[in-house]
Amino acid sequence: MNTAILIKTTPSRNPLYSRWNSLVQKCYNPNNRHYDNYGARGIRFDDVWSPSNPEGSRNFIRWLQARLDEKPELAKLGFMLHRPNVNSNFGPENCELGDKALVTQSRTTGVLSFQMVVNMRKYKRANPAASLLQIQRVFDTKISTNNISRALRGACWANVNEVEPPIPNSRFVKPE
Repeated sequence: MNTAILIKTTPSRNPLYSRWNSLVQKCYNPNNRHYDNYGARGIRFDDVWSPSNPEGSRNFIRWLQARLDEKPELAKLGFMLHRPNVNSNFGPENCELGDKALVTQSRTTGVLSFQMVVNMRKYKRANPAASLLQIQRVFDTKISTNNISRALRGACWANVNEVEPPIPNSRFVKPE
């Protein structure tokens, strides 16, 4: 299917349109389950992608297709839209494509930093019996124990591995 033709004629038939529409729902529909993390926080679209702009969806699809053409591996493996500034709007100046590991590093539901992952790994090495819940409390964070486990094991934050090696088998262990 030629996506360029669909951009010009009927953007809603373009396979990438669903990405744009999903973001619209998160930002503008109070009934959407993700609205609290986007629209309720004031996250909207820049004018160029805005649903009030007649060319908004087309502009988004063009931008997204250009990024996918630059990084075809993301199209094959799956991609997520990443906003480096999680408190700013969706727009070409604040969005990039990334894999799931990159995007989960910047979630607002508990943001892990490079240094926090290093410190958590050091803490776990010094306290091997510490449960993930204890680590969560020590670091006073809302980051899920699942994400803490993934960071400790190196399943995400692979860029930390050179500074502080991952800890295998750092899975959730219920405290006694």
